[in-house]
Amino acid sequence: MTTPMLPSKASPSSASSGFLDPYYDMSSNSQASTAPFSATAAATALNGPSSLPSALRPAFSSPLVSSAASSSPPFVAGAGAPPFAFSSSSSLPSGTMSSSFDLSSFKGEPGGGDGLADNLRAMSLTGQGQNRYSPLPMMMGMGMPPRSAVPPSSYLPPASAPSFGRPAAAAASSMAYALGGGSSVSPSLFVPSPPDPMMTGAAMPTMSSRSLGAMQSMGGVSPPPSAQSPSSNGFFAPVPVSTVGSVTDRDLNEEDPASAGAPFVYFSAQKIPTQKKIANIGSLPFGALISPVKEVDAARPPVLTRNPVRCEMCGAHVNLYCKVAPRIGQWTCVFCTHTNSSSGNYSVDDFGSWPELVVKTVDYVISNPRSGYSVASGVAPAPAPSAILLIDENLSDPYMQELQKSLFGVMEKMPEDTRVGIITYGAAVSVYDLSEPGIASADVLPGSSSPTEEAIKILLYGSGSFLSPIHSCAPIAHSIVSSLRPYRGKAVESERKRCLGAAVEVALALIRGPMGEEESIRNRGDMGLSRILVCTSGPPNYGPGAAPVNEEHPNFAYEEANAKAYLETLGKEAKYLDVAVDIFCAGACPVKVPVLHPLAKASGGLLWLHDDFGETFGGNLQRAVSRVCGTEGVLEVRCSGPVAITRIIGPAEAITDSQEESFPEDIVTSCGMSSVEENQGFVLCMELRDDVSQDHVHFQFVARYVNLERARVVRVITLRLPTTGSASTYLNAVVEDVAAVLIAKRTVVEALTPEDAADMKLSIDERLKDIALHFGTQMKGSKMRKFPSELHRLPEMLFHLRRGALLGSIVGHEDERAVLRNVFLQASFDLSLRMTVPRLLAHVQGGTFEEVPAVNLALQSEVSLVLDHGTDVFIWMGLDVLADEAKSAGALAACKTLALEAVENRFPLPRIVVCKEADSKARYLLARLVPAHKDSPFEQDAWFPKLRTLQPEQRAKLKTKFFHTDDPSFFEYLKSLKLMPPEVPSGFR
Repeated sequence: MTTPMLPSKASPSSASSGFLDPYYDMSSNSQASTAPFSATAAATALNGPSSLPSALRPAFSSPLVSSAASSSPPFVAGAGAPPFAFSSSSSLPSGTMSSSFDLSSFKGEPGGGDGLADNLRAMSLTGQGQNRYSPLPMMMGMGMPPRSAVPPSSYLPPASAPSFGRPAAAAASSMAYALGGGSSVSPSLFVPSPPDPMMTGAAMPTMSSRSLGAMQSMGGVSPPPSAQSPSSNGFFAPVPVSTVGSVTDRDLNEEDPASAGAPFVYFSAQKIPTQKKIANIGSLPFGALISPVKEVDAARPPVLTRNPVRCEMCGAHVNLYCKVAPRIGQWTCVFCTHTNSSSGNYSVDDFGSWPELVVKTVDYVISNPRSGYSVASGVAPAPAPSAILLIDENLSDPYMQELQKSLFGVMEKMPEDTRVGIITYGAAVSVYDLSEPGIASADVLPGSSSPTEEAIKILLYGSGSFLSPIHSCAPIAHSIVSSLRPYRGKAVESERKRCLGAAVEVALALIRGPMGEEESIRNRGDMGLSRILVCTSGPPNYGPGAAPVNEEHPNFAYEEANAKAYLETLGKEAKYLDVAVDIFCAGACPVKVPVLHPLAKASGGLLWLHDDFGETFGGNLQRAVSRVCGTEGVLEVRCSGPVAITRIIGPAEAITDSQEESFPEDIVTSCGMSSVEENQGFVLCMELRDDVSQDHVHFQFVARYVNLERARVVRVITLRLPTTGSASTYLNAVVEDVAAVLIAKRTVVEALTPEDAADMKLSIDERLKDIALHFGTQMKGSKMRKFPSELHRLPEMLFHLRRGALLGSIVGHEDERAVLRNVFLQASFDLSLRMTVPRLLAHVQGGTFEEVPAVNLALQSEVSLVLDHGTDVFIWMGLDVLADEAKSAGALAACKTLALEAVENRFPLPRIVVCKEADSKARYLLARLVPAHKDSPFEQDAWFPKLRTLQPEQRAKLKTKFFHTDDPSFFEYLKSLKLMPPEVPSGFR
């Protein structure tokens, strides 16, 4: 859904007044220039030098001006583990700053500018409106001013940096930061200058907040030596370019709300209703999904190596929407309207050196003396991580062979400095010595109880080496894995002894080392992030943390509750040591997910089920080793006006006293992050406490954590959304994909049992009827209501949720649904959307694919299909395709390539199932498709227009492939709710 760009406001030029407004609002433009937009400038910005008139092309030495996307989807990322609700401790004061200010009327009093251009104009104005120096650094990564004209502390982002969510025209105009203040000075667009000795084949570097030690040059070149040391405010020296063309202030300030937070934040609507009664309609909730620590190469935020500037009253971080007085160095907070001092930093001379005043997302990376990390040198001595393999001894022969093959692959791909340990557990705990070449040697501890302090001392102070870098012990580790033998006893799989609790305690003792817990906590800056990887095929049923296998046990409930409490305590201890416990299960034996899940969740790890110990299992082990990007995470959210956070769903936990910050009038809603990972997401449920009177509502999302190099990272994302008083405009602004995921997470989080899941399916029915009641129309002469056309995709998406794996009956065991639910609630937006709504792609000639409706009528014999359902990907081959061997091989290869690309960055790694038409495995794909064969031809054509190309006999033959089912089609479902789809043929009643 695309929303038109907001019109910018215009006001008279202030150049003739001879006064300069000391306050500049960085977000919009109240003093917009009336100069026309330059077509040459726009073409140069979007297409590079080749788009310029030929007379101007020789001025270019290299295409530093990169293309800007014309639009990008709204962003907000997913959410995590079972719910955690928070409420804001205080509300925003009622007073607000004016959203506009006319420079021509200013006579030296603090006022309110309303434009990003206002701030930038301040950099090139003097009293008479002359350029004080040439164009300022380009914050969108599109170019730089001449070297002699720029302060030495200016900052240069990568040349490929995006336009931070602005549409194409606005992105083009955003490149011009040389805005003249008077009629005698016209704004300029920057383009590269003729060849420069410093720039011969070179571009400036950028640094990731995850690893500042690994500077990455933009354009495949290195910076000049003089530019590699940050200046006093943490930036690098600029690169020279010359200027040509012009843009207007208005072009610079237009924003696209749809891409306001990309790629970190998705809002469920691009605008906020001003009326509380509309915004708070429970069936169509307003909220956001955020992935606070996501790393995206194409949208990498600027990295600042200094402490952030914060409001001394409410604690909000300074941002591009604040009103700034450059000459007196003061800024006004947009959340509490308090005026703060910047200690003279925000002055006219070096105003362009502060990207937090220009871009929406900024990363602050701060030195950590304890870990030895220094941003001055850019060298990050990242401590070596640890990975301890906890292997179930009770695997049958085929499973053990598969596991050995997977472990060999994982160890080969581990980073060389990773410290590895191998522990097996059954009735006892065996800790293998990695210093004995040629023989598998282990110290054995009893599994019936927790290891004693004396036994741990003997283990740690003995001659053996139980944690060793993989590069030095790889042959020994391989021999140990090769020596593992399958279970030879007679007990059934569920009753084979597994002392998981005792094994995890021993593993934590190895990571803690001889120094003891208190000393290890004080020195954990010297410790790497660690993971315990559990590979098991059954439930913990022996020793501490054991739960009865038989539910008929007289003390079943009591002992199971004790097992959960013990394993949760063990998980919290692991989290305290920065250790995550990932539990990977395989096989057909129930593993007691309700008992195991507290251990994984409390430690920030994952519990996942596999069919076997094969390729997918090994892939998840490998991704688990390297997936963590930090610890000690805290998420903070601030909202302006009457917007309140009512609930947070995701990998959240209560914030600790040491993490909590205090400000006099803080309006923050905060929570701890149980893990700090790229692919996790949080849902922020919001509502209005009162009607909104402002034109915009501001949001600030702050993620604080410690990265792999043990440096402190603060990511600040500041966004704003426009408001609207029209219900129709609000509906048009709803982003259906985001709204569907938001509703899905709010629904699934309540579905803890099969009975709850059934109730939640009914709640979806009531939700759709309520939306139609509030926003739909009554059909004349009928009891049916027509669903609002602005939300035409939402009913279908919620129908998929209702019948899918999260709430429906596709999965066979409640353990599977519980695991899927936990992964879904912690997933980012992309994975959450695919788990909610499957995507079906048909292979066409030439190796390309086209998206088709996820209905069973797409299963035609002459096509090959790929169905992506988040955690499962299916490849389906029709019989006619299989009949041609060459065609079949090409189609299968193309489908596999597409499937692998789709799951490349997902965790957990989905299973990829290849099935043929009429194959028994095809039932898993068929269960995920809507039975559209039950609909009338009118309805089928409305949903799947390509069916109109089939001859009547072909259509009849296609319909005979499918059996009768009680599962309703989408149109049957809507009829049962007395709802009419917004887009159907007139013959449908």
